[in-house]
Amino acid sequence: MVFGSNHVISAEGARIGKSIVPDQDVTLEDLAMTVTPCASQCLYRRSAVQQVGGMNETLSDGLDLNMRLVRLGKIISYPEFVMEYRKHPNQLTKNKVIIAGRHLRALELNIGPKSASPDPVLYKRARRKWLARYGHGQHMAALGAIRHGRFKEVIPAARLALAGYWARLRKAEWHPKH
Repeated sequence: MVFGSNHVISAEGARIGKSIVPDQDVTLEDLAMTVTPCASQCLYRRSAVQQVGGMNETLSDGLDLNMRLVRLGKIISYPEFVMEYRKHPNQLTKNKVIIAGRHLRALELNIGPKSASPDPVLYKRARRKWLARYGHGQHMAALGAIRHGRFKEVIPAARLALAGYWARLRKAEWHPKH
């Protein structure tokens, strides 16, 4: 598999940022500890995807597939731009509770205690990092959900906020930018 960098664009199509990846061979630790590329910016070898059982559609972000593929062969990141990532108000990636659940589940399936290839040290580090990152700001999401009467969103957001605080207290490798 190979993947590249992407431009971030607004809902109207204006470029508002970029996500540049380094030119490197990507390891399992890189995938666990950094944002995994979305499937749209990846070029997969069909035979390799078939060999690892394809994409788990319930996890849809690509991390699970990429973690299985890195065990099979090489993954290379390429700094050239290969896609545009559109940001808009209704995108799924705005819902940190859903994204965190999928991301943490992919880590559990691939390096967690009951996985085929457990890596307890990496799993603990990665879990703390991602809980800290996804939990950041979720107290505000919970308050906003209360204000707007979306009560089903309050408890999951509050739980994620608390998990994020706890992870940062336990020295997660991620801290909010000030």
